[in-house]
Order: sequence, then C-alpha cells, then structure tokens
Amino acid sequence: MKSLSVLVYPVLISAGNYRFGTNVRVNDDPPGQAYHNVYSSGAHTIAARGDTVYIAYRGDQTPLSTIYFSKSTDCGRTWSPGLRVSYPEHGILQALTVDPKGNIYIVYTHVTGSNARDIHFTKSTDGGLSFSTPITVNDTIIDTQQCPTIAVDTSGQKVFVAWEDFRNYNTSGIDIYFARSTDGGITFLPSVRVDDTGNDSSWQWQPGIAVDRGGSNVYVTWQDERNYRLKGEDIYFSRSTNGGVSFLPNVLVNDTATTGSSHQWQATIAVDTLGRIFIAWQDYRIGNQGCFFARSDDGGLSFGRNVKVSSPNLNIDLPSIAVDDSNGVYITWGGDHRTVADRIYFAFSPNAGDSFLPNVKVDDLPNSQSAWLWFPTLAINKDKKVFVAWQDDRYNHMSGNYDILFALGTYVGIEEA
Repeated sequence: MKSLSVLVYPVLISAGNYRFGTNVRVNDDPPGQAYHNVYSSGAHTIAARGDTVYIAYRGDQTPLSTIYFSKSTDCGRTWSPGLRVSYPEHGILQALTVDPKGNIYIVYTHVTGSNARDIHFTKSTDGGLSFSTPITVNDTIIDTQQCPTIAVDTSGQKVFVAWEDFRNYNTSGIDIYFARSTDGGITFLPSVRVDDTGNDSSWQWQPGIAVDRGGSNVYVTWQDERNYRLKGEDIYFSRSTNGGVSFLPNVLVNDTATTGSSHQWQATIAVDTLGRIFIAWQDYRIGNQGCFFARSDDGGLSFGRNVKVSSPNLNIDLPSIAVDDSNGVYITWGGDHRTVADRIYFAFSPNAGDSFLPNVKVDDLPNSQSAWLWFPTLAINKDKKVFVAWQDDRYNHMSGNYDILFALGTYVGIEEA
C-alpha cells in the first residue's frame, strides 16, 4: 500500500479591526488647483446621521477664503456640489454638528477686510439645501475671536459654542469664551469665560466642546499655557452643570505634571450616554508628537491614566475623536510619517479606551507616493461605520494646494487564513 503524505497548512487567526475603502474627493472644483481644509478647533467638521454624511470645509478657489458645505447620502461614495455658507467676507476655521432631526449647525471665523475676526453661526433646517443668514455669536466686536467649536443637544434648541478670545489680551492673554443659544441659534446669550486663570498673561486656545443629550452638562477642553514656564503646555478641562450659565474650576487632563517638561496640544473631546468623557490630544512627552488619550468616569472631576494611541515614535498632527454607547472609542490623526510622507491613521478601542487595537491606515495612497495628508476629522453613525475626511495634496504635491478627501471605515471581524 502506498503511504499518503498530508500537507498541513497553519491556520492564522487575527482579531477584527476596521478597514477603510477607496478615497473619494469631496470638493467639486478642479483637483490640485486651490487650497482647501477641514481643520477645526476640536477637530469636528464632519457629522453623520444614518448613511448621510455632512462636511463643512474651507475653500480658496476664489479670492475670498470661503466656508462650503457638502453632503453625501450614500456613505460618502458621492458628494453634493459645495454650497457657500459664509459671507459677505472671508470665512475660515469652521466647525459643524448635526442634531437628530437632521438640522445642520455651522460656526466659523468671519474675517473682515481689516482682519477683524468674529464668530459667525449659520443653520440649515432643510437638510443642507440652504442656510440661514450668518449671525455673530460673540458679544464684543472690537477684539479678535476665532477658532470656534460647536455642540447641540438632542432637541436642537440648545446650541453651545466655545472659541479663543482676545478681549482681555492686554491683561490676561488669550482666553476661552463660550456662548449659548436656547432658541435653536436664533440668538445667543452673553459670552461667558471658561478658563479660571484670572489676570495672568498665559494663553488658552484651541478649544473642543461636547454636551450631553439634554444640554445640562457642557464639557470644554483646550490647550493651556498657565504652567508653560515650569513644564510646557497642558490640556485643561472644565464642565458646566447648568447648561452653560457658569463653569466649574478647571481640571488638568494630562498626567505629566510631575514628570518634567513636555507639551500637550490640540485636544478633541467626546462624551457618551453614561456621562463618561473622552479626550485625545497631541503629546510631546516621548520626544515626538504622539497621540495620547484619557477618560473621566466621574463627570470630569478627574481623568485617568494617559494611554498612548499612536504606536510608533513619530510626529502626528491634530487628532479627532468619536465614541459610541457600547464602549467604542474611535480616534484618527494625520501627519503620520511611517512612509515617504504624511498619512492618515486610525485606532479603535472596544473597551472604552482601556486599550486600542493596532493602528490602521485610512488613506489609499501607495507607501511610495509622496503626499502630505493632514488634519483629519471623524464621525460615526449608529451602525458604527466610521467616516473620515482630511486635507490632501496628492493631486499637486508641494504646490500649497490641498483637496478634501474622504474614506469610509467598516469593521471586519475575526479572520482566518
């Protein structure tokens, strides 16, 4: 009898993670011919409701920098033509949110010909077909106000905006200010200062904002220089428990207060239905700008250990965060130089940020192609699909012209090979 030889192949099992599809260009003017970005203080210029995705972006295809809006109803496969929402003069540094009814809220920095800067607000109640005439949010127009960030409660009646404010520049540097609307953005109440640095001359800037569903608890985080001479910049946080009427004492988020000098920059924030607060930021403690994360389980009274999210030792830029209501934490960042140039990466935690799965590349560029991909913004829907947009110069590298690119991420379960 002949013996039978059997070839045994190993079975390789890998845990699930997200995968991102083909990148799609959002802006509808010719590629590589003008500057565009989705940069936002707090890194939220994208939102999703079902398979409908909403984006606000800056476009410089005309002599005036302008804020445009575009929408996709098919998970980002196709996009509506860019609709101008800022006027009459320059619009930069935008942010966007959407309520459960599909009303769209956009804030941006309005820049006049004399370079005066104010926070403007506009809203769409028809799914983005048209937007209201922009109104001014801040209650002083003699100083610089810029870098707004926005959140809204589930009713759509309570609208919350935070920004960098120069009104006290000669006495206390740059501060974080806030204003709220209780009538869906028709009017805004007087501005409230968020940081508690008094009359020191430090700078507080680049805020991010989140709110609970009922609009009672408002959460603001920002980059803070109050300890700069001792240890560099930090991430601070404050909470309002009365719908933004006043804010509680500021809380330090990063845990480097006793570990020597380092810098923490560009915070992004999200909150879940349990009231847990999630903040990610760019961190220089390891000698380069990695992405770090922390969670608060006590409503922002304190923050837990800082978790490093970006795996290799390399520089990153502004991260963006989103969370679901079943312990999922989603973070993306750009400027990740693992190949010949900057790329967009993503990390997912299934356990509320206790740990993160391996980093996943979002863009579809070959590793050998030179391109700069920066400042991503991220949203998720109830099906846990992930939507990421960023600025990208692949069509005209090193020209200074960037387009808005988008990718859809879906979860892929346990794999066997």
